[in-house]
Amino acid sequence: MTKRHLKRINMPWFWQVERKRKTFIARPMPGPHKLAECITVDFLLREFLDCAKIKKEVKHLVHNKKVLIDKRAVKDIRFPVGLMDIVDVPSMNEYYRVMLNEEGKLKLAKIKKEDSNAKLCKIINKTALKKNKMQLNLIDGRNVIVDKDSYKVGDTVAVDMATNKIKNHLKLEAGAIVLLVGGKHIGKMGIVSNIAEQSGMRKPMVTFKDKNNDSYETLKEYCYVINKDIENEKN
Repeated sequence: MTKRHLKRINMPWFWQVERKRKTFIARPMPGPHKLAECITVDFLLREFLDCAKIKKEVKHLVHNKKVLIDKRAVKDIRFPVGLMDIVDVPSMNEYYRVMLNEEGKLKLAKIKKEDSNAKLCKIINKTALKKNKMQLNLIDGRNVIVDKDSYKVGDTVAVDMATNKIKNHLKLEAGAIVLLVGGKHIGKMGIVSNIAEQSGMRKPMVTFKDKNNDSYETLKEYCYVINKDIENEKN
């Protein structure tokens, strides 16, 4: 049986609420994001959007489809919301993308309505299908079937949320803009200058430069390729 609550002392470090004022807090339900990388819709509406003060108000907004996550109405206030998710508040005509700030904590970046129709999803695996087709397994649990296998694990695709079709392909290569989603440099953004494939059991490393032209090295798996528009949203 899935637990519905989480002790505040054990909650993810980026949840910016008091840990000792109360004992428990709502636990994100199983979904497209890991526990350590998401917040609940309840937390989103109360702390980020300031649309509700008490749980009754949160339930009213959710049950009346006043908030959409990736263009879908959620049914549970514990639904997990994480990086790159699109948050719609139609009644207020406001649209947001979940991003990371310089400290590696989740934040909301306001976007235009036309930019809310596509979501950037990282490819975490690929599965070969019959008839020479390939299934791309994306970071948020989506699967996209493609005819031409020109995609690699680590690349990012812009997925149209209405059709589940790929609108754009961003390769993880030299010159790509990346957001770091793990490691000690989490939250930093920069341009890839080199990708070193390590021999043996060592993991591939990426060297990148930030906006101040400072050079850093991190694991390839921590890099999330983004486009120029999203880089501007973060700033």
